Amino acid sequence: MASSQDRSESRKARRFKPQPHSSTQPLEERKLMAVVQVIQKPNPRSQYPLPSASNPNARNFQRLGNGINMIHIRSRNIVATSASGGMGTLIQDIDGEYWVAWLNNPLEPRSVPGTIRGYPDTGGRVKLVVDGTTENTELIIEPYARIRPRNQAHQFSAQVGRQDNLLHISDIIVSSGRLNSVLGYRTADLSGVLTIASDTPVSRIALSSIQPGASIIVGGDLNTLNVYNSAVFDGGAGLRVGRDLNQMTVYGDFEFRNGAQFTVGRDIGLTAQPAKGTSNAGIGAEIFGNMYIGATSQWIVGRAVQSPFVIKGRLDGINRITIPSGGGNVVALGGYYPT
Repeated sequence: MASSQDRSESRKARRFKPQPHSSTQPLEERKLMAVVQVIQKPNPRSQYPLPSASNPNARNFQRLGNGINMIHIRSRNIVATSASGGMGTLIQDIDGEYWVAWLNNPLEPRSVPGTIRGYPDTGGRVKLVVDGTTENTELIIEPYARIRPRNQAHQFSAQVGRQDNLLHISDIIVSSGRLNSVLGYRTADLSGVLTIASDTPVSRIALSSIQPGASIIVGGDLNTLNVYNSAVFDGGAGLRVGRDLNQMTVYGDFEFRNGAQFTVGRDIGLTAQPAKGTSNAGIGAEIFGNMYIGATSQWIVGRAVQSPFVIKGRLDGINRITIPSGGGNVVALGGYYPT
């Protein structure tokens, strides 16, 4: 029986010992054929924030192994926090989506007067309050791009499948009475009151849709109104423009029900408008769906329809329209019907 010393010598003899073919030839290069994947555990503080009174939803993020996170949504409340000294507000809605509503001054981007605040409202909506703004201030509503932590490229919230990619706004309260634009095209809908009482012109109001219960009241001119889907004024004040409504596009139905009024103090389509963002240059109005005026609602123009007001569907409520001049510019390709 071989001793332990003999076995050790035998193992040493079988070891791989690279030898050069000559004294001048170096050893050949050899590369490591095995690769070991090392997963670095991220710093816990580089992930989601810790729970606090201002951000109670932070406790919904639970950490798993290897830096993978699973999101458990227990709260059904809106969370809104101020940002950039009040120039913006960060909003987490009940779908788990993140939004930012912020103020911009295109003439002086680094000096934007005014503040904006967000407050939770009923039905998963948010109320926006704007203070100290001027006639050059824009209110912009857009998704908030969050930085995805390391090792999270393929991890998504379970709520992604039921997110609607919309911020639901109840009211927009403009305390100063001045605002140049409200820009939430494809990102926000309105179901409450938007009032800009000042007589200074409003350049553009752009929304994804106008829901029942909404009202838009502008004291002066409304140069451009864009609605990506339908505009349904059901109850409330309706759409009221103090002077001129120069350009309007609604890519769905345009309806007034239960006492909601359409009132333009002077003209429709008086001044041609340039292109503004997603809105093409033009004048007058174009409704891609139907227009409906209910039994308790009215459609009133103070002076004239100066440019074509084209309805690509049918017009129900022709008997509830009051136009002193230019009624022939209202064209319904689907026909005219009383209500």
